[in-house]
Amino acid sequence: MKNILTLIVYLSLAVFSISRPLPAQDRIEPPVPEKPFQPEYPADLTAFVIEPARVEIILDSQGIPFSLKSLTSLPDNVVEALSKWRFTPAKKNGKAVGYALGIVVPVRRPVGRMGRSRSQNRGRDINDAFAAAKGLDAAGAVRLEEQLKGKPDDLSRRLTLLVFTRKDTDEGTRQMRLRQILWLASNQPKHDVLAAPYATAAAPPSADAGTFEQIREVWLQQLARDPSDPAILDHATNFLRFSDPEIVEKTIQPLLDETDRAAIFLGDLYGLSALGATAVDPNTGNISAASEKMADTPFAVRARYILDKTQDLRVLFAALSTVSRAGLPLAKAGETPAGYADLCGRLLARAREAYPEVEEKCVAALPPPSAGSTVEAANLTNMVRPNYPQEAKSRGITGVVAFQATIGKDGRVHNLELLHGPVPLYQAARDAVLRWEYKPTRLDGVPVDVTTTIDVTFDLN
Repeated sequence: MKNILTLIVYLSLAVFSISRPLPAQDRIEPPVPEKPFQPEYPADLTAFVIEPARVEIILDSQGIPFSLKSLTSLPDNVVEALSKWRFTPAKKNGKAVGYALGIVVPVRRPVGRMGRSRSQNRGRDINDAFAAAKGLDAAGAVRLEEQLKGKPDDLSRRLTLLVFTRKDTDEGTRQMRLRQILWLASNQPKHDVLAAPYATAAAPPSADAGTFEQIREVWLQQLARDPSDPAILDHATNFLRFSDPEIVEKTIQPLLDETDRAAIFLGDLYGLSALGATAVDPNTGNISAASEKMADTPFAVRARYILDKTQDLRVLFAALSTVSRAGLPLAKAGETPAGYADLCGRLLARAREAYPEVEEKCVAALPPPSAGSTVEAANLTNMVRPNYPQEAKSRGITGVVAFQATIGKDGRVHNLELLHGPVPLYQAARDAVLRWEYKPTRLDGVPVDVTTTIDVTFDLN
């Protein structure tokens, strides 16, 4: 595992379109790091894996980080370290200019909390799609898709339909969702939305499998072209992990020494297959269907054997996370496979041998949910407004600071990590959000932790 920050310049000057070639007479001198800072971690964080985070940094004309953006949420210590970096200013024809560059930051994650960590960064276009989908009904969705025939590249409409159809109410809705996934996989295969649970699907009955098979072929072709591209690997395996586990395994295995993310994906794959899971809920991401007993396909049998023997803790913990998190939703649906308790118990025992502080639990069975069971959305009950930093205000700095956070059973904000935003506004936003309070989310009346995104807007008006 690498414990150093690896600098990779992958964008053009911020003031230019990325795809626009620079005039021949322009001389570009990229920035050079002068003062890189390593994140400080707690001394007791001894059991960890490293998750590579690809971070876009916008530098001002003095070589000082102005804003950060990452598909992987960034802990406070990493944000603090990156904000202290200093670069020699980039120059265009000898004049200092702003510059956009990318770095890969190895973020340490406690091994006891490992799991498949797909990107959940909801960019502005996805947030807009959620807002638009709220006012949509089935007839409106049909009209919206009809409009796409005249303008097939309208990404806004497609995202709205994809978000709307995550409700998955009937076969017509499912087919509409598959059509949007097919277009995105073919034309926008790296879009963040394809990492979401509503961008995967169980294989439909053979009579209706045409669109599903087209999507499957598209992802197989994308993987064949560039299996090491992180976004393609993430999005393709998100869709293929139920239909083609052998191909996903073959694609991931060569990357195990390059990135811990590959090990997490492989552990998730083995956990799903060992359990006999066949689908995830497109709305929640929870495993929604599994075989009545442990799957006996050759791949499932081999997956259980590997998990009983593997010495790769990354794979073991990722599989445990997948299997343990499946227990509650499967139990509530009355679909817990026979043998679940034994499988989960074995994985948990092996994990605790290496790391006694493991937080996972095995929920083998619960009474079926009552007819009136509901999941209550968390409501913000106390919002503390952030103090607008005077220096940022005087410089006219505005923008949105976006976080990923866990709303705990106590209604308080935990595990607050940055997704994107201007550096001068970050600390004020963080200080305020950590004081927010919510009405806890309840599942059948029982408080549960939920992961969400939080946006804090700074506007001079």
